[in-house]
Amino acid sequence: MDTSCRLCSSKSLSAAVPAYGRSWYLCQDCALVFCSEKDLPSRDEERDRYEQHNNSISDLRYVEYLNVLLKPLANYLDDEFLGLDYGAGQDSVVKKLCERGGLRMRAWDPIFSTDSQALSQDYRFVIATEVVEHFHNPAQSFTEIDGLLKPEGVFGLLTQFWPGESGFQDWFYARDRTHVCFYSRKTMEVIAEKFGWEILEIVEGELEWSDESRPVAVIFRKM
Repeated sequence: MDTSCRLCSSKSLSAAVPAYGRSWYLCQDCALVFCSEKDLPSRDEERDRYEQHNNSISDLRYVEYLNVLLKPLANYLDDEFLGLDYGAGQDSVVKKLCERGGLRMRAWDPIFSTDSQALSQDYRFVIATEVVEHFHNPAQSFTEIDGLLKPEGVFGLLTQFWPGESGFQDWFYARDRTHVCFYSRKTMEVIAEKFGWEILEIVEGELEWSDESRPVAVIFRKM
């Protein structure tokens, strides 16, 4: 197998169970699950999908979902901190919620908010909600995030963990063709080791209105 892991570069890969017409690999070293290169969506396909999102600060269920990360993250932040909403989407809901809570924020998105100035400075905290599963090259993207963090800076992400081989084929989260890689607790430990980060918390959320959605928040500190 010539393919290497897109996170840790290992060649110790196995073929995961196919899901929704796409081929997947499982890294034996970092446990990243990622789709084959031929199944990666184009930027136009991504834009079309993202424009279908109806995420809004007035959507109480969406805000509850985001709060799986934002509430525990608030314990590590002060009002004078400047943070970045990385992969903010069309409406930058995370930015708005943080500003409502008294934090100073900027937003960046590769499609909807391409202000290069947002990536030209470093931050006390960076937030990526429903973003990391879209990374075509996780090693490159996490390296960029690492460069955006000040020493002792905090990085919080929100995603959903891979359910394992037995539950993958019918997993709703893999249905979205812009979701191209999935993580587990082991993957987060490898990311922390790779970048010299400390894992502060891993929070598994429960939503009363959904039986299938299992958001997971992971909070790191750059050492």
